[in-house]
Amino acid sequence: MKVSIVLPQSIYGQMREFLFPADSSDEHFGFALAGIIRYYDSRRLLVRTFIPADKSCLMQQTAVCVRPDPRFTTYV
Repeated sequence: MKVSIVLPQSIYGQMREFLFPADSSDEHFGFALAGIIRYYDSRRLLVRTFIPADKSCLMQQTAVCVRPDPRFTTYV
């Protein structure tokens, strides 16, 4: 089954800026909330919002690992 992710350019820009900042080598984390469109042989995930996780929402953040705080994931 083919699955594609579709998102507005504004959300793509927000995600890219947050997840890949120029001034940091640490991993970053966030949730993309999406709806789904089902076709016969494929699915499309339509991203509607992006929820970034700042440092207060993470238990660990390094150059090779990021671990969200379970309270943040439960909240989202």
